[in-house]
Amino acid sequence: MIIAARKISKYFQVKGTGLMGGGASLKAVDDVNINVSERSVVGVVGESGSGKSTLGRLLMALLLPTSGQVLFDIPDDILAEYDSALESGELEKLRRIEREYSVYTKKGKELKKMRREMGIIFQDPYSSLDPRMRVMDIVMEPMIATGFKRRDEARQMCLRLLEEVGLPREFAFRYPHELSGGQRQRVALARGISTLPKFLVLDEPTSALDVSVQAQILSLLKEIKNTFNISMLLITHNIAVVAYMADYVNVMYAGKLMERPCLPSSWLQVPSKVSLCIQPVWLDLGRSVCRPRVSLAGEVLCSFWR
Repeated sequence: MIIAARKISKYFQVKGTGLMGGGASLKAVDDVNINVSERSVVGVVGESGSGKSTLGRLLMALLLPTSGQVLFDIPDDILAEYDSALESGELEKLRRIEREYSVYTKKGKELKKMRREMGIIFQDPYSSLDPRMRVMDIVMEPMIATGFKRRDEARQMCLRLLEEVGLPREFAFRYPHELSGGQRQRVALARGISTLPKFLVLDEPTSALDVSVQAQILSLLKEIKNTFNISMLLITHNIAVVAYMADYVNVMYAGKLMERPCLPSSWLQVPSKVSLCIQPVWLDLGRSVCRPRVSLAGEVLCSFWR
């Protein structure tokens, strides 16, 4: 298993709340379990503010959790041992496995090695690239920082990666402001796969692009996944993107995963009420599927905790 998150939670303190100006927390991610197996694409869909991006950053160890663990590149038999120990409360066995596989215990050379094996594509191609750096320097930076390649080797690999994502080699000497939105996202893709990672987080990679460019980027992502055998977590609120890209789908609402992972085809045929509330009109590969708006009974699930 490339990624296995167990009971992962992230609470953010809210300023200026409570009688003494504190004491309230926003539960951005609340007791989430999720698996990403080798060479698979796992989708996470949900409305804006449901905690999808926070979950992606927790899996990458870009944020530290309030509680829970994320295990990276763990054999299935050891993961089964961990789950069994979690149920039975065997703390010694849990700590032993976490010391070896948890993303939060890595330091020094181990942390640098883990960073080589993980990548992320951010949502906005306009703010995720440093405007003061040339494209070549942007793509080379992760390779040099993690020790994956020396500078001369990184330069050659950068040129090859630009061709891989459909950009001419001369683009290596341009600055981000000289590129269109689609070209910038291709540069972000080249940077994300520059260290040949095992795991890639796609944080709404097409939401800031127009429809024609979205189709090109999605096709490119599929090619990259097949070429480099990368496991992916696809974060989006566009159900058509999930239907096209993902092997399994998770629905997130108010920081919780509301449904067990399922195939996109079966999810589209028999959606639950929570799924229907995300987007009442779905575009399934060019075919408009209109569904009635559904209201959920009971109180609205709240992300705040005191």
